[in-house]
Amino acid sequence: MLKRDKLMAVDLVTARNRFLLPPSEKLVFESRPDISPSFRIPKEAKVFSIGSCTSRQLEIWLKRFGVCIPSLVIDSPPRECLVPQGTIGYWNKRTPACIWQEVDIASKVYNRDGVVAESDYKNLCYPLSDDSVTDMQIMCSSPVSRGRFLERRRQLYSITKSVFSSALVIVSVGLAEVWFDAGTGTYLCGPTPATVEACSVMAEVMLASQCKARLKQVVQLVRASNSQAKFIFMVSPTPVLRTITDWGGVVATGHSKAVLRAACGELAEEFDGVDYFPLYETVVGQQGISEVTGHVQGSIMERVTGRLVEAYFE
Repeated sequence: MLKRDKLMAVDLVTARNRFLLPPSEKLVFESRPDISPSFRIPKEAKVFSIGSCTSRQLEIWLKRFGVCIPSLVIDSPPRECLVPQGTIGYWNKRTPACIWQEVDIASKVYNRDGVVAESDYKNLCYPLSDDSVTDMQIMCSSPVSRGRFLERRRQLYSITKSVFSSALVIVSVGLAEVWFDAGTGTYLCGPTPATVEACSVMAEVMLASQCKARLKQVVQLVRASNSQAKFIFMVSPTPVLRTITDWGGVVATGHSKAVLRAACGELAEEFDGVDYFPLYETVVGQQGISEVTGHVQGSIMERVTGRLVEAYFE
């Protein structure tokens, strides 16, 4: 175990597959944690989903089950995407802080006049040496012009604002490690070349109380405009591929998931109409992470989504 941690800390991306058991040696079983829904909604009701990459997988399967998901309409030119997955990274918000920040800015625009101005997202617009800029809250995106930055932010806001009119908000959190600009207090999506170059960028591991506080603010911001909104919080089972700590990948992953699970559980206890759904427990119990992509296996995600739809939709 110590050797595994040490190797994963050196290069979590390339070392990961060295320790995955071949299919013939894996224990395969059905993990079905208890689900105790405190509410149900009509299947035709609008659902807003935000969070980690697992949210994107969940959205795809929810749509196949007939659920209305506004965030699936995101699109962008392929040249702006630095990874084969394309625009899937545009909507990824792995930390409670980044999720809160996206909703907080959208709330201010929504309650003002509904028109996105460049000043609304100025702290996320990082200028580069060639007159292009990068969006510090969008993962895996190439630099763009200032005009394109604003155009894309307006496109994203047109989707984000649906959180204020959705019957159900699903939030998937995956990481307790955060990057932020110490000068502006702005949270960043992660360690990109631009963030590394910025001298005011710092990182920290959030406490469970801090994670809960940010997620609580999300509930309060949404319900200020949408008082009947219901929430489902879940923890993404996707492992930490790079960590700011010296703990190694296995320990860093376990720490983030434990902290986030505690925060989500306390939130569900505090608010009516707020539930915790055991996505993490289901997938980890089945060793359901793909060896190739590092994401939840499609067949398992289908079963998980089916259980969620059966439990919460009429």
